[in-house]
Amino acid sequence: MNKLKNLDFNMLVLYVLLTFFVIPRDLQQEFSVVFIIGFFLINIIYVSINDIEIKIKKIDILLYSLSGVICIVILIISPYTTVFTISTFVFLIIAHMSISKKHYISKQYLNRIIYIMCLVSIIIQLILGRYNTINGKISLSIIGDKNFSGVVIILFFMYCSKNKFFLGEILSIFFILILDSRASLLTVVLFLVVKLFKNTIYVLLQRFRLNKIYKLFILMFIITVSISYIWVYKVAIDGVKEYQQGLNDTSNKMRFVANIYAIDLLKNNKEKLIFYGYDNDFKDIFGIYDYEIDLHRRFMGVRLVQPHNSILNINIRSGIIFSLLYFYILSRIIDKLYTKDNLEYILPYLFSTLFLHELLNRKFLVFWLILLCLPSNKVFFTKKYKIKM
Repeated sequence: MNKLKNLDFNMLVLYVLLTFFVIPRDLQQEFSVVFIIGFFLINIIYVSINDIEIKIKKIDILLYSLSGVICIVILIISPYTTVFTISTFVFLIIAHMSISKKHYISKQYLNRIIYIMCLVSIIIQLILGRYNTINGKISLSIIGDKNFSGVVIILFFMYCSKNKFFLGEILSIFFILILDSRASLLTVVLFLVVKLFKNTIYVLLQRFRLNKIYKLFILMFIITVSISYIWVYKVAIDGVKEYQQGLNDTSNKMRFVANIYAIDLLKNNKEKLIFYGYDNDFKDIFGIYDYEIDLHRRFMGVRLVQPHNSILNINIRSGIIFSLLYFYILSRIIDKLYTKDNLEYILPYLFSTLFLHELLNRKFLVFWLILLCLPSNKVFFTKKYKIKM
């Protein structure tokens, strides 16, 4: 069983490396389909050949069965597409099969090759990203958006931090400055603050009983709703500045207004959205289109965009029941890795999910989970996996 888990983890590492650092943007969807099919096919063959007995906890069987039933119901009754919801659920299963506390990249030279490969890819992508970016003056060419490019570089920064690649950490901060992504820079600052005051923060989390990830998810959702209403009705009412001319600018107002619009949809259409969401058809519901920004629906004085909060985004696209099950299952997976050593790798990333969508599902999620599996601030990568404190 452990060998199978290691095999799955290695396949997931390969997927992340190819997805973020090799495969062109236009081929991403096709590659994801190939990976999913290949992942489960290899598992079936491996289990059949080695006659492995798979042990699953009863609670996991119950949770995944309920989620599977909900997915089937969504496929049957939803008038919208279901690609987003089904792929989100599939990657959750893959994460469950691959992630555990004890994963190592067992050869030091492989670890260094990964580091150099990612670093070279980022540099090349930034050069190419000057000419084909979708959002911002520059971005990673595979990503096309400066904010999501910032998340990739933050994850690379965390990888360098775990492995003590100090040059990689410095270059990562430099790359984020080039991207001019405020959220990414703030996340790095938060990373350093949490790392500096880790002991105190850990004690506070235990004292307030925030020792489970699902509790953090609930707190994050409450914070999202509260800040959105406070910002729109109290802060933005005093006048909004131009883009990136201050915190109270059009960009931030659009994000918070989109959250309010999504919350209103959930309240006003709860009879339908409790069972299914708008999936990839949400843009038609929101009146937003990739091809013509000027035609976007306007709401509360600004152009409407999709909900940028990762939790709210999944709720509006997949429905309330599925989302509740999804985040509870996900919290159980992350709980295995929710340790004091991982605190600076968990809290800043969760902070990012408050302002960017799709960081808690599919490819960004598995990239982050892989990093959490790796030992933190320790000497490792020896033959016997001896850890030197």
